Amino acid sequence: MSDEKKKKKSAADRKLEASLKNLSGGQRSQAEAKKKEQRRWKMYGALAAVIAVLVVALLFWDSGTIQKRSTALTIGEKSYTSVDVSYYYYLQYNSISTYASYYGLDTSVSLKKQEAYEGKTWYAYIRDYAESVLTSVSILAQEGEAAGYELSEDGQANIDETLADMEETCDDYDITTSYYLKQMYGRYMTLDRFTTLITEYYYAMDYQEYKTSSFEVTEDEMTEYYEENKDTLDTYDYACYYIDAEPEAQYDDDGNEIDATDEEIEEAAAAAKALAEELQQALESGDEDAIASVVTESGATDYSDTSPSSFSSYTFGDWLVDESRAAGDSTVIEDTTETEVEVETDDADSADSSTDPADTSAAADASTDPADASAEGDSSAETVTTQTVTTIEGYYVVYFSDRYRDDYYAANVRNILIEADEDEEDEESEETTYLYDDALATAEELQQTWLDNGGTEDDFIDLVADNSADTGTNEDGGLNSTVYKGVLDATLEAWVLDESRASGDYTILKDETNIGYQLLYFVGFDDLYYWQTVAQSSLQSDAFDDWYEEVEENYEVTTTWFYNQVG
Repeated sequence: MSDEKKKKKSAADRKLEASLKNLSGGQRSQAEAKKKEQRRWKMYGALAAVIAVLVVALLFWDSGTIQKRSTALTIGEKSYTSVDVSYYYYLQYNSISTYASYYGLDTSVSLKKQEAYEGKTWYAYIRDYAESVLTSVSILAQEGEAAGYELSEDGQANIDETLADMEETCDDYDITTSYYLKQMYGRYMTLDRFTTLITEYYYAMDYQEYKTSSFEVTEDEMTEYYEENKDTLDTYDYACYYIDAEPEAQYDDDGNEIDATDEEIEEAAAAAKALAEELQQALESGDEDAIASVVTESGATDYSDTSPSSFSSYTFGDWLVDESRAAGDSTVIEDTTETEVEVETDDADSADSSTDPADTSAAADASTDPADASAEGDSSAETVTTQTVTTIEGYYVVYFSDRYRDDYYAANVRNILIEADEDEEDEESEETTYLYDDALATAEELQQTWLDNGGTEDDFIDLVADNSADTGTNEDGGLNSTVYKGVLDATLEAWVLDESRASGDYTILKDETNIGYQLLYFVGFDDLYYWQTVAQSSLQSDAFDDWYEEVEENYEVTTTWFYNQVG
C-alpha cells in the first residue's frame, strides 16, 4: 500500500486494524464481517442519497419547469423554449396526421423511426418546418416592434376570436382549457404561453400586411405587369366542351368490372371524336339547338367558364392564349395520357430476325453441346422492356369569340344568406326540391327589420351573425371584399358589378348556387380596375419578399441542447 493510500485511512480504521492484531482467529473473522457490514450500509446510504436526488431531479424535469424556462432556439434578440417551438411543431403535426394514410405516416410509431423522404425522418421534417415558421414570425415581430408598429383592431380581433373559439370547443366537449392545450400542443403548454404565442403570431401577420401594402406601385409599373401577364389577366369569350372517350363500363356476374378490349377502346375513341367534330360544326354555325342536342347526346362537360389562371392545366389553354387567335376560330383537341408499361420480348426471336438466313456459320456455331448452352446462358430467355403507351381520354371542342382587357372595377358587398329548406313532402319526385318561397319570405322580413332599425351599414352588420348561413362571411359582417367576375352566382354578379351601382344600394336576389336567397348591401367599388388590383398586389408581394430576404440576413438563428426536446 502506498503512503498516499495510508494517509487516506481514517483514525477509526487504523484503530480497528490494531485491535484486530490482538484477537484470535474466530474473533478476527467476526470483526472483519462486522467491518464489511458497516461499509455495506455506508454504501447503501450513499446510494439511497443518490437515488433520492435523481428522483427529485426527475420529478422536477417531469413538471416541465426546466423546459418552460430553458432556451431551445434563439432568433436574433429573442429566445424561445422547446415548449414554444413545440407549439408550431404540433400545429404542423396535427395538420399532417389528419391525412396520415395519404402521406404514408403511421401515427402509432415514433416519428423518429419513419422517413418522410430519403435521409429525413418525419420528426426532423416537422421540427424543421416549425422552426422555419417561428423564425419568420419572430423576425416580423421584431421588425414591427423596432418600427414602433401597433397591433391593429383586426389583429386584436383575431386574437380574441382564437381564444373564444378555444373556450367554446372546451365547453362543447366539457373539458378544461388546460387539458385541451396539452392534448393539442404538448404536455407543457399553458394558457399564458399559448396567449403569448398567438399574440406574437397575429402581430407578425398584421405587420406583414401593413408592410406589404406600404410599397408604392405606379400606374406604369402596373401596365408593364399587365403586358407581361396578359394571358392570365385578359378576359376570354369562348365556348369549350369536353367529350369523354372512355368505353362504357361492363361488369361480370359477380359485379367486377371487366377491362375493355383494345378494339372497344378504339371504337369508343372514334365515336367520341365523331361527336366532337359534330359539336364543332354546331358551334361554328351558332345553332343553339344543335349545340344542346350534341352536348346532351355526348354527355359533354362545359368548360366555358374556366378561369384564365387555370388555362395552363388544360390542353386547350395554349390554343386559347395564342395571340394569332381570331374570332370564329374553332378546334378539336385530343386529351391524352401516357403510361409506362412493361413488355416481355423473346431474345431468341430477336436474334433470329437479325441473323442473315444465308449465314450458316451462326447455325453451325449454335449446334454445340447442350451443356455449353446452359453455361453461356439461355438464348431463348425473355427480356422485359418498358414502352410508353398513349391513351386518348377524350376530346376538347373549343370555339373562340374574343379576347380583351376588361376594364371594370371589383366591388365590395355585404350579404346575408337565407338558405332554402328541402321540401320533405315532395317524396315522389326523383329530384330534391327546395322551399325557395319560404326563404324569400324570411329574407323580406329580415330586410324590413333592417330598414326599421335604421337601414345603415352598421345596422346590416348587426344582423349578419345571427341570420346568415354563409359561413365564409358571417363572422366578418357579411363582407365580400374585391368581388370580381366569375365569383358569384350569375344573377348576383350582374347586380353587384353593375356600373350604376352606388354605395348603400340593397336588394334581395335568388342564389341557386347556394340554394337560397341573398339580402345584399352594396358597400362600394375599388379605386382601381380589377387587373390593376391584381398587378398592384403581386408587385407589392414581390417587394415585400425582397425586403424580407434582405432583413432576414440580419438575424442569427441558433439552437441549444433543449432543441432536442421539441415535440
